[in-house]
Amino acid sequence: TEFGLSGKSFDPPEMPPASLTQGDDFVVTPTRWSKARLVDYGFEADKVLVVPHGYKTDTFFPMTPEQRQAARAALGMQPHETVFSNVGVATWNKGIDLLLLAFAELRLQGLPVRLILKDHQGLYGIGVERLFAELATRAPALNAPQVRDGISILSTSLNLPQLRSLYALSDAYVSPYRAEGFNLPVLEAMGCGTHVIVSGGGATDDFTPPELCHRLHSRPGTAADAPQPVGAFVVPDLDDLREAMLQVVEQRLTPAPRREAARQRLAQRFSWGTVTKQLLDLM
Repeated sequence: TEFGLSGKSFDPPEMPPASLTQGDDFVVTPTRWSKARLVDYGFEADKVLVVPHGYKTDTFFPMTPEQRQAARAALGMQPHETVFSNVGVATWNKGIDLLLLAFAELRLQGLPVRLILKDHQGLYGIGVERLFAELATRAPALNAPQVRDGISILSTSLNLPQLRSLYALSDAYVSPYRAEGFNLPVLEAMGCGTHVIVSGGGATDDFTPPELCHRLHSRPGTAADAPQPVGAFVVPDLDDLREAMLQVVEQRLTPAPRREAARQRLAQRFSWGTVTKQLLDLM
């Protein structure tokens, strides 16, 4: 439901939304954004209930300083470097093109920044290198050695402990998405105590406390903003993205005690136990 629904979402395609919510039946969706897309399609608003996703709080929690230093060193990250990461697929809605553009600007300014991306060529047939090729004309500086040398691409599958390590060693998880139904990596990264940079006005508005995140200035997308016809999306501001990343480099973030208190509240609110209880209460 990141962009919205169409007849292709159902079998048969002509199935009316009302037929799925007769009597006591209702639809559960994880964010207000995804609820709005269901209502746009024709579902009755009072028949669409929002219950968020949860995350594994026993897996995604902060590393000790010693563990974090070792994890960074294992990937060749120097202590003075600021590390950004994103594990999303390189599709248009994820906004990784915007992340690359902002990162390149910081790198070309001589700032000690690094970027870790996850390649999904094996799983989805969508690789990061394809994105570099698509951006070559628009931003030739992306292929400059000074920029490419700062980007690490993980091509292997990650298990949950490895994913937790990636989140926790990062100084910020950056997701300048255009459309998401939920965006679970953002929640998991915050669970690890990692600062996140996300688009404002989208699905993550439901679960990103200000102590742990920067919400990018964004505006509603129009047909002129999209490479092909899509549904609803937002357009995050590239200048604000660059500034938000610079704030991380300069360590202009919420003080650690307030961040940790926010993380603990997040773990209580979005544990799978808490979320499952919300689902059971609906039955």
